[in-house]
Amino acid sequence: MSLFRKNVEHSKKVDKHNQTQLRQKASQLPQWGAKPTGRSSKGVRITSQMYTSPSRDRHRFEATEPGWGGERKSCDAAAPWADVLQAELDSIAAISFVPSENTRQAIYATAKAAKNNPSLCSKLNPPASEGGKVDPSKSILVKIATGQSLPWAPDGMPKPDIRDNRFAILNDAFPPLLPSVHRSGALKGSNGPNGVLTSFGDDQRINLFDTDDEKTKILLDEYLAFRTAHKKAIFDQTLAQMAAVEDAPVAYKTTVRILQQIRAEDFDATIGVVSFCQTWATSEGAGVPQFSVESPHFQTRFFIKSLEYINLSLSDASAYVQTVKAHDARMAELDYTGKFVHLDGLQQALSA
Repeated sequence: MSLFRKNVEHSKKVDKHNQTQLRQKASQLPQWGAKPTGRSSKGVRITSQMYTSPSRDRHRFEATEPGWGGERKSCDAAAPWADVLQAELDSIAAISFVPSENTRQAIYATAKAAKNNPSLCSKLNPPASEGGKVDPSKSILVKIATGQSLPWAPDGMPKPDIRDNRFAILNDAFPPLLPSVHRSGALKGSNGPNGVLTSFGDDQRINLFDTDDEKTKILLDEYLAFRTAHKKAIFDQTLAQMAAVEDAPVAYKTTVRILQQIRAEDFDATIGVVSFCQTWATSEGAGVPQFSVESPHFQTRFFIKSLEYINLSLSDASAYVQTVKAHDARMAELDYTGKFVHLDGLQQALSA
């Protein structure tokens, strides 16, 4: 091989390495989402860490999209594609928190009192009580999830297809990530589908937080294991609800299209999930109930954690970020900033 050819080949390797480094920096996730790269004994990738894909490198990092002035320009940084990952992380961080030990102890005291005090079981309308006790098995979400007859039920919340003898998944009445203003101007969007506890036995449990850390963690571990086992099915159900939105904004339609292109074999490497719940606390500390349904239930937020397997144009990336930020604006408008417990983070804290 000639010296000239060796130099060219070396230059290509350096460029390829630099692009990989940029991509890895752009895809950094919090501790609860990141995993080290590894291979099985047969050489098959077993993690979601980024690897080099030349065709997609060019698409994201050499900017196949025209510049603002119509010229084609090179991206020596990961933005705006990195903005997709950052927007997701900022969105989750804005509304969620992990309660401290002191806050958890205050929550447990309120949880005990709530079992005999309906006013502590809802931020809206207190539930009915029988014999001075609140029955969580009669909450609206449990009734829907178990197919009980109701005088009314929110639109978009049919009897669930995803369930076991302990939990069920219900679509929220409003599609995930839908912008705050839609058609009639009403507030429409949501974080995502609801995980619902459907089996209580003799347990009068109003919330995930009940007696102490140990009992809380038992239910938390059970639910997150259920969610993980059904992650792809829950995502498909979520995406179907998003795709069915009529007259959706262009950016929202683009967001749906981006998510629809993810192949099954790339799903776990591309899509992350986090669950939330509300309780008697916010990031400011314990206080009044932040929830309106008197039984344990958990919201599900899917997010893009890696761009390795997604082909995004500049306009696609911008549309996705626009959708996420519109969702954030809705959460802020509804005063949900710092109001949701980050369940995956809580599991880490209780496991420490």
